[in-house]
Amino acid sequence: MNRNFYSTYSVNSSAYNDGLRSCILNTYGYMTIGLTLTAATIFVVSSSPFLFNLFFSTFLRFVFIGLPLLMILYYNKAEENLGSFGVKTFFWLFCVVMGISLSYIPHVYDGESLFYAALLTACTFAIMSVYGRFTKVDLSSIKFFMIVGLFGVIISSVINLFMNSEIVNFTISIITVVIFLVLTSIDIQELIKRYNSHYDSNHSSNSELITKISIRSATSLYLNFINLFLSILRIMGNRR
Repeated sequence: MNRNFYSTYSVNSSAYNDGLRSCILNTYGYMTIGLTLTAATIFVVSSSPFLFNLFFSTFLRFVFIGLPLLMILYYNKAEENLGSFGVKTFFWLFCVVMGISLSYIPHVYDGESLFYAALLTACTFAIMSVYGRFTKVDLSSIKFFMIVGLFGVIISSVINLFMNSEIVNFTISIITVVIFLVLTSIDIQELIKRYNSHYDSNHSSNSELITKISIRSATSLYLNFINLFLSILRIMGNRR
């Protein structure tokens, strides 16, 4: 790993530091609003028999299983052509769709499990965020291994649908927790690199570009948080 991360990407100026601080705060602000929007959607849909049956007892169930992935693939291709309003609107819509797709959770796990899983997720996520922000170690060299590990988790999860092994499921959940904790630190560093790339070419802060950088990073961190929460819930959650 490169141990000179900040020597390459730090700029010693108040304008740079103020812009970076604003970008990071915006990122976590958007992520927090997105998580709140998802939680609110889960509560509304899971609490309404009509809405829950509409989304989980009809063909819409299969639509919302694959829709979040399709939206992310679309966003990756269309991001450059969207303005700041467009990326924000798309992100809010994505958070609502995720909330609908996850509305089954309160019907599977009890309230105490949901609370403690969310609390543990928030604590571990915060620790890794701080680590990613202040460590001088460049973590980009291990991202490839995290992505490979993630594909391994997906393949193993599909195979375990047929094996239905509790031990395999537990192991997969532990590995997933580790992967998304590490990715959280990596994504914080990538946020800084995106900001630095923009700053190096412009030597100033463009508000629309900063918004797009913040939304891009908020989306990655949001997905890390959601997947971390789901994995922790599978490990420690009590089913109804």
